Amino acid sequence: MKIEVDPNCEDQSLRVFDSSGEFIFTVTPQSKGGRRWLFRVKLKYDQAILGFPKMGTIGIGFAKEEDWDFNVPCEESVDVIFDNIKSNKRYSDISEREVREAIQMVKAVAQRYLEERPHREDEEEDGCE
Repeated sequence: MKIEVDPNCEDQSLRVFDSSGEFIFTVTPQSKGGRRWLFRVKLKYDQAILGFPKMGTIGIGFAKEEDWDFNVPCEESVDVIFDNIKSNKRYSDISEREVREAIQMVKAVAQRYLEERPHREDEEEDGCE
């Protein structure tokens, strides 16, 4: 397996503040059919593990999902991520070992990305363990 990087993907999350400047919440727009992943590890057929901008961090999930929006922030452990996304594996001949290895690959590059990217002024520091 190998990891692919899309350097043209940007975090388009919107951070909302009240009139005093106090942070209220973050909104991440839904993809409108375009590629919205930073990192991808292809598994088999049309399935892959993706790392993508999500609310100021990197979300990890499957490319093709039956249960929409099953993804987990990269700060979580491989076990937690796998347990939360495994229902979307799609193909029985993709092994648990392959999925866990792909998750670990995306977590590692996401960690480096979060450590090295320039931070917006309104953003707290996040990072994967």
